[in-house]
Amino acid sequence: MKTDKEQVERKKDRKAKESRKTTKKLKKLAKALASGLSPVEQAKSQKKFQKLLAKAEKLGGGAEAEEAAQPPASHAPPRRAVRAGRAVCMSLGLEPGSSGELLRRQARAHRFQACDQAPAEGAATLQQLRHRDAAAMGTSEALEKEYLRLTSAPERASVRPPRVLEASLQLVKRRWREAADYAHACNQLKAIRQDLTVQHVRDELAVRVYETHARIALEAQDHAEFNQCQTTLRALYAAGVPGHEHEFAAYRVLYALVTKGDVLREFRDIPLDVRLHQDFAHVLQICRCVWLHDYKGFFSLHEVTPGMGPFLLDCLVDDVRRDALAAMSKAYDHSAELALSFVADQLGFSGADNIKQCTKFARDAGLEVDVESKTLRMRPRNIYPSCRA
Repeated sequence: MKTDKEQVERKKDRKAKESRKTTKKLKKLAKALASGLSPVEQAKSQKKFQKLLAKAEKLGGGAEAEEAAQPPASHAPPRRAVRAGRAVCMSLGLEPGSSGELLRRQARAHRFQACDQAPAEGAATLQQLRHRDAAAMGTSEALEKEYLRLTSAPERASVRPPRVLEASLQLVKRRWREAADYAHACNQLKAIRQDLTVQHVRDELAVRVYETHARIALEAQDHAEFNQCQTTLRALYAAGVPGHEHEFAAYRVLYALVTKGDVLREFRDIPLDVRLHQDFAHVLQICRCVWLHDYKGFFSLHEVTPGMGPFLLDCLVDDVRRDALAAMSKAYDHSAELALSFVADQLGFSGADNIKQCTKFARDAGLEVDVESKTLRMRPRNIYPSCRA
């Protein structure tokens, strides 16, 4: 058996070997950081560097680790960064010259180097300009711009300022009223939203853009885009930016009702003054009709729902009608024959071809329709298992 002394010696050797290995990795990673990396790679490398540095200090290689953490002489941080770094270290509770402070100093040096190597003002990115001037805005005057997902910081010349975005919004609304081309309207509105986001614009203009996009998305039955817009609007309203909060609070509850979400949670999150609005009271009555299977009340409220609410309720119409047929099959004798005009009125069919629409829906639900006598025989086959004769 090995003696205690031999075991201690072997443990020390393993620890020293691991320390040298870690220090070697630190030097290699520090050299890579100093050579210049992309922002994403630099962030990953900095995180890995910090972990290795902590591991080296734990293994007892603090002096060698600090030496590895020092940036090369050709990439030494500017004097202004060093002076500012001392103050930052004191505010963070770090001793100037410690390994953690050296890591932060190196990252700061790379940021200053990137700013010093910035391109000419016309081709500079907004991120670089905002580093020097927080009020910097885009300079593009184009009213229309194709939406493209950003893969890097946008140049100032490709971003439109709020003044141009306001005119672009009015153009999109006018084009939508004239042609109702949703693909074009959605593309332009997403481009406007992108320009607002990169310029950190969160004012009444942003609210108008997101409200307009949400309404158009509802009219086009694009619920995914509507949900993105109403999520952002919720944050803007919470930040105190004025808008049509009562209208979109009602849409949010209806959206939860349509998607089988938590309606009560949405209700709790809405401010009290918004709940007292008449539009919101109308939505609560609709929820009550759906929960109580009051199909007659549902269709009566559907006709007078304000705003874009009917476009959301359209998603519930078929389910409510199936529930109504199931209720009729239980309420009436299976051999009873009901006039199609009565059934069409109960199921909310309207217009000149309401009988035709009701006939098609009843046949799709598995009921027998007598076209000559215009009657519906209550013999359910596949509406619901519990309703079968």
